[in-house]
Parts: sequence; C-alpha cells; structure tokens
Amino acid sequence: MEAGRPIPYFWRPFERGMWRNGTGVVIGVLLWSAVAGQNSQPRSPLYPEKLHADIDLIRATLLAAHPMPHRYLDSAALAARFDELKASIRVPMDPESFQALLVPVFQAIGDRGCAPQLPVAVERDLREHRRVLPLRVRIIGDGMYVEEELKGFRSLQPGSRLIAIDGVPVDSLIARMTALYVTDGHNRTLALRMIEKDLPWDLQRVMGSRSSHLVRYQQADGTVAEQVLFPMTGTEIARTRKPSGAPLQPWRASWEAEASTMWLTLRTLDQDSLTLAGQHADRFLRSLKKDMVENKAKALVIDVRGAGGGDVDLAEQVFALIAQQPYRALGGVVMRTRELDPELRPYIGGLTAMDAASIGLTGLGNGTFGLNDRDERARWKDPDPQVFTGKVYIVADGLTRDAAASLVALVKRSGRGKFVGEETGSNAFCWSGSEPVVLTAPNSGVRVTIPVLMNVLEGSPNGPLDRGEQPQHGIEQRPAAIAQGRDTVRESLLELLREILH
Repeated sequence: MEAGRPIPYFWRPFERGMWRNGTGVVIGVLLWSAVAGQNSQPRSPLYPEKLHADIDLIRATLLAAHPMPHRYLDSAALAARFDELKASIRVPMDPESFQALLVPVFQAIGDRGCAPQLPVAVERDLREHRRVLPLRVRIIGDGMYVEEELKGFRSLQPGSRLIAIDGVPVDSLIARMTALYVTDGHNRTLALRMIEKDLPWDLQRVMGSRSSHLVRYQQADGTVAEQVLFPMTGTEIARTRKPSGAPLQPWRASWEAEASTMWLTLRTLDQDSLTLAGQHADRFLRSLKKDMVENKAKALVIDVRGAGGGDVDLAEQVFALIAQQPYRALGGVVMRTRELDPELRPYIGGLTAMDAASIGLTGLGNGTFGLNDRDERARWKDPDPQVFTGKVYIVADGLTRDAAASLVALVKRSGRGKFVGEETGSNAFCWSGSEPVVLTAPNSGVRVTIPVLMNVLEGSPNGPLDRGEQPQHGIEQRPAAIAQGRDTVRESLLELLREILH
C-alpha cells in the first residue's frame, strides 16, 4: 500500500495477521457421515445432518484455500452466515434446493470465481431434459426485450418489450433470477448479462416446470398483446437451431474508413483459446500495427465486450500498441495457502498442492504470499517509441471479465483512452485467478469452485471498491435496433468519431 494512504477494510487482515486457516479443526468428525456416500450419485431428499456435514466441509475448504475470504465480512460475520444456514435446514431437501441456499452466503463473500454450482447430474438434466421457455432476450435499462425465439418461430416480434410471464412481472423475475448468481461485491451487470445467456434455464429454476407459458408483451408500436408459448427441452432447442455460418475468429479487426478508425475486436484473452483458433497474438498485433500506419488511422477502438480469459500478459501486449508511459496491468498477486489438509483431498479436484515458489510468489508475512519486485508480472514495461498516438476508446460490458477487465482498467487509469459501455463484470480492485480448487460435497454433490490466487490491479478505481470498473461514457444497445440485428453501441461511437475527427 502507498505510504500515507488509509488502509481499506478488505486489506487490513494482511496488516493485522487475521487470516487464519479453518481446516483441521473439526474435519475428522465432520466427514465421517459423508464418506460412505462420496462416490454415489446425489440422492433426493437429503437429511439435514447430511447437508450440515457438507456445509462444514465447504466452510473448512473455503477458509483454507481462498486468498481473501473476509474481504467484505470479518471472520465472526462469515461464521455467523454459515451457522445461520445450517440452522435454517431442518427438513430434508434435494441438492438443487441446497445449492440455492448456499448462494446468498457466497454472494456475501463477493468473489465471482468462488461459487456453488449444481451437481453434474442435476446440471445435465436441467440443460438437456427439462422443458424451458425457448426465448433469447436483451436486458436494456430496466426492460427485457425479445431478441429471438430459439425454436425458430416468430410468435413474438424481436424488439418487443416483455411485461410479464405467467402473470409475474418481468422486473420481479429479473430480481429472482439475479439471486441465482454470485458476482464480485455488489456488481449487477454480470448477473444481467448471464440472465441474457441463460434465460430459459434460469426461468425454469425460479418458476418451475409449466406445460405452457403466457407471455404478455408490448410491441414496437405500443400495442400490448399476449401470446402462449410452449416449452421445449434444451436438446430439442439444439435440434431446431440452424448453423449461423462459419464462426468468427476471436481476434479480428476492421477498418472504418469514414471515421478513420480501426475497430479491434477481442472476444477472449485466453491464450489456449487463441491457439485453438490458429491465432498468434504477436503476429496479429504486428499486422494490425502495420495496417493502422498504412491507413493513417486517427483512432483505435478496442472492443472487449463479452471477453474473459486469465492471461494478463495478453492484456499488456494489446496495451503496448498504445502505451505512452511505463505500464503494468497488475499491482500484485495474493495467495494464502501452500497446501490443503490431506483429509480434504478425497473431495477436491483442481489444485491440491499450492507451491508459492513454483508460481513465483514470495512470503509477505502473516501466512500470505505475493509477487516480488523481480517478477516479470510486477515489472513496469517501457513504451515502444513507435506506438499509436491517436485517440483510443475501449468498449466493455458486464461480460468483460478477468484479464479483459484488467485491460479496460489499464487503458482508463493510464489516461490513454476513454472507457465506453457499461460496468465490467470483474471487480475494479482485484479478481480471482488461477486454476481453482473444485470441491464436490460428498452428500449433495454440489460443486464449489474456490480460487487460490487474487490478482490486484494496478492503480485505483475512481468508483466503488465493491463494483466493476465504471465507464466514463455509458452507452447501451437501443431496443428499436434489436429486430434489425444492429449494434447501436458501435454505431454511436463511430458516429461520434466521424464528427470529432473530420
């Protein structure tokens, strides 16, 4: 932390040495009732004592592995949340209901990368065999708009505003579906974009199965109408969907001559995804730089809407195109646990041994580890004398996460460009990275992902510390353009650039 600056609440545990392992305290007696069922399929219903054992195992693993479990709740408050959860379970329940009860506790922890997920068999049943409302939607402002019907029909005109489904107002449904998701702190945009992706299955979880759905909606001309839609399974939806053409490359660029602008689209910052697509970041960026020089580009737009991936070095490679001062994406990496208790190993996948030295971390005291000054990830990079010096904009949305969100912060905080769009899906102070511990609760089958590293961004956000990076210019898709498939965020920004550059 910088000298003279107040220490944020979530950083104080590092200063006071309050981070403590919760494993080994009662693990032996907590697991005896779970061992017999660890290799069997989840059963329904499950008795409270079985679910209580799962809760204690989840809590012990979380406290052992997570780098910042008390960021928003101190140890007493977090313990009280788990105790209240156990006390609330007095009757048998199925694994799906149990997972839903776990979500609020993890929402209080406030790490998107640390969340309970449905058992594998339940998730497969939900996605493939349950009958769901076949709609794809866009959530714009406080409204939900039809993008398309997934069964290929056009019972509802694209762009229509949904008012209610089966008599339940849409705003109430959005609130109920938002509660299914764990986000970073009090971020809301990620949950809304996830609802857009998973509306059929989210609706099924909050409303249950129906033989038909009555949809009340408002058409573009203001007329209010109702339509009965019949549900389909995910397997049936997949069969009715027609291929939409060849897939686009994850990294691509287009020249917008009228605006003298190069539009760079990055849909991932994951090196493996680029490799699978046959793309090489260094070659792509060299070619892009050459094209910008030849076209005498006056502006560069970096579009990272929907982009995830944990490769921060890719973010820095992209930023090198425009950097005019020394830069780095991360201010630090935090890890807290070397190795999980051996008694936990039968229940976890992913990492079990976490050797700080092997991943370049050094002891910081109080049982924590971080980057040393010689680590490449902590080193300040010098700008290239031949960088692009024109105007820069970066466009992001609620699905912009992890390394892509770090790129947004780097562009904005360096003052090198303007951030346009909406709040990013990753926290503006830090985001969890690395391969996680994946705990499978032996009785319920609920899976819990627990990251072991936290990436701390360079610089300070100018917005709330429990939210994503905040845009300097908020631009949303316009509902009227949904029917035409137009990207009005892109249109608006290019129109602005045409005006200011010519």
